[in-house]
Amino acid sequence: MPLDLPPKPDIWLPPKPAIVRSAADLVGAEAERKLRLGMLPGIIPVVTNAPRTLGGIISGIGLTGGLLFVLDAADSASYSSGQVWNDTSGNGLNFNLGTTTGAEGSDPTFNGTVGSQSSSTYWSFDGGDYFTLGQANTTRINNFHKAGAKWTVATWIWYAASQSAGFIGTNGNSISPGFAVGMNGSGKLATIMHNNSSQIINNASATSIPTGGWCFLANSFDSSGGATGNTLATNGTQETFTATLSSPSTSNAALTMQIGTRANGTVPLPNGSRMGGFMAWEGLALTPAQITSLFNATRGRYGV
Repeated sequence: MPLDLPPKPDIWLPPKPAIVRSAADLVGAEAERKLRLGMLPGIIPVVTNAPRTLGGIISGIGLTGGLLFVLDAADSASYSSGQVWNDTSGNGLNFNLGTTTGAEGSDPTFNGTVGSQSSSTYWSFDGGDYFTLGQANTTRINNFHKAGAKWTVATWIWYAASQSAGFIGTNGNSISPGFAVGMNGSGKLATIMHNNSSQIINNASATSIPTGGWCFLANSFDSSGGATGNTLATNGTQETFTATLSSPSTSNAALTMQIGTRANGTVPLPNGSRMGGFMAWEGLALTPAQITSLFNATRGRYGV
């Protein structure tokens, strides 16, 4: 005769705890893809706010070695008000709007919202505007044109027109000690360097600089790199040229460094041009891979 047994109680098991990981913990492109698509059950991605200031990005991708200065129109630590564009690298290489800390006709115009960390915040130029280093050129700046020169400059810039227009320099478009980088008369990215009596470097990219939109331009120069020591980058396109210096000057630069010209207000950015940020290294020539990393890490902010 069967026994009447009490009903079997339901067994309750606690749910398995979720595994919380950041996206960086998932190794490999396939894992990252699955995470984005929600294909990894039981894993809750932790979304963090990645830095969007240029200084934060540079730190995040490990390019702080040799850093000379970082200027960022959309970083409130770099500019909020006043007559100075502040360096956020910690080196104190701040640049005056125009020539001095007083209001002048050569002052670039601030556009956008302070600290927006977006492409909608930038400096605009009217064809006679520029920034001037707020102190005498330092030893590191004077090294840009001397024997053993090793440096990198990079900017997010909007050229309004194709014409000869430098975006940084220390020799004022003259035959005097110093260097200049910017657009040449053919609309190409150029490296120019002089000693006391002659031009010793004049490299120009085959790639034209885009106009009417944001563009990443970088120039990496290593005088010990020989025939391929100078890398010119226009967005994702890179070209190499000689960086061998013949009879470089031992003198300091002829003029105080300016941004937006070749120095001394010469060959300025054309009316309607914009600048979102400027970065420079000395004692470090970024490799092509590092330039690519910098471009990819910053391009999203500028929609390129």
